[in-house]
Amino acid sequence: MSDPGPVTLALDGVPLNDALHRLLGTQSFTVTFGTGDRVKTIALRGGPQDAAAGIAAGAAVIAASPEWQTDERLQRAAATLGTVAQREIPVNGRLAKAVGTRTPTFERLCQAALVDQDPRVRARALRTALATLEGDPELRDALAVTVTVLPPDVLVKFTREMASDGSEEFAGRVARYSRTPEVRQQAEAVQRRLGAAD
Repeated sequence: MSDPGPVTLALDGVPLNDALHRLLGTQSFTVTFGTGDRVKTIALRGGPQDAAAGIAAGAAVIAASPEWQTDERLQRAAATLGTVAQREIPVNGRLAKAVGTRTPTFERLCQAALVDQDPRVRARALRTALATLEGDPELRDALAVTVTVLPPDVLVKFTREMASDGSEEFAGRVARYSRTPEVRQQAEAVQRRLGAAD
């Protein structure tokens, strides 16, 4: 939850899953049951704040790279990609329910792709985010420039910082879902390097 502190919510005749979603929104959580199928604990996990920190850490990796300091194409590409962060993207079904709206920002989609507890939501969020980037020629070209200018070790570190424990899964999904050859190729290379490091 974004605001820590005590929370009280009275609901009557509402299924547990719906009640928890109303209470916790997009916050990831794990429910432990005690005797008589009664809720014993609700442990909050991850969430948009963790994803935002991961995205910021990934961006810092790029900003610290020598390529960022010397390659104007990379700087222009990053500026272009930055224009999409607050764009609202239409979604539906399980993804809309998970992010709490049918029009999340691109940034919120990326957060869901990184930290949502449901692997189906992570996959759908990533596919939608990639489709948004690759469906716009200017954004697609900026993405392709970014992954070809940055060396593999920077891309690996970027992915680790951004996706943490899910970095290999994230790279594999990018490789599988991307329609841009440069992105697919680099994501496959990152996935291999992450797998070899384990």
